[in-house]
Amino acid sequence: DASIGTAAADVESTVRLGDVDIKLASGDVDLAGVHRGTIKTATGDVDITSVTDYVKAATASGDISIGSCQGKADFSAASGDISIRDCSGTVNASSASGDITLVRFTGDRATFKSMSGSAEIGVPPRTKLDLDATLLSGRLNLPEPSKDKAPSERRMRVRAKIVAGDLTIKR
Repeated sequence: DASIGTAAADVESTVRLGDVDIKLASGDVDLAGVHRGTIKTATGDVDITSVTDYVKAATASGDISIGSCQGKADFSAASGDISIRDCSGTVNASSASGDITLVRFTGDRATFKSMSGSAEIGVPPRTKLDLDATLLSGRLNLPEPSKDKAPSERRMRVRAKIVAGDLTIKR
């Protein structure tokens, strides 16, 4: 477990950590993995290779990048992109100015909010998708309907509120 607070420094760990609480005014966070954690930085990027339970990460100015997430994840960036490579949990992501990308999602619920930026989510084939999307200025891009008549293997709910930007769903 680790609890770190500093005005100006980078935090890096090459080993998996248990519970973390990190608060930085200025600096980047680069972690190999966490079980559970809260990470806040005013100016700096957050990069976590894997999350096994829960993480809440927020930055006023910087990007958030997650390799894999198996639990619940809450991400917010005032000015920055949010990128998650693989998630089997629940995701809530919001960005005032930046894109949100969820490359491969196998969880049950994802929520995206963006004032100025696009959102993209990749879902596996044979997924029944309940989509609730509000886009004020942008396009909704959906994949072609599957020709595979096999029944759905999973069900997921995606909610998105985007003021200026596109929402893209990929299979």
